[in-house]
Amino acid sequence: MASTWTMVLRCYECSGKFTLSHMPREQLTTLPLVAVCPHCGARPAIGLRDEQSRLHRVFDLRFDHARHARSHQP
Repeated sequence: MASTWTMVLRCYECSGKFTLSHMPREQLTTLPLVAVCPHCGARPAIGLRDEQSRLHRVFDLRFDHARHARSHQP
């Protein structure tokens, strides 16, 4: 089983925190760019040239140790 991560994001609009669990490492860099806030529905936006980007912030990032340990037991 591939290793997975849990990421907690803080919304740029409402400051609410939300958790994305069991994410593969390859998706970690794109999640803050596409995740929709479950509290207010805010979607990230990438600003063009002089516009400011609106992105959720990574509040916490953790390796799923328990899941990884269970998958490697004999």
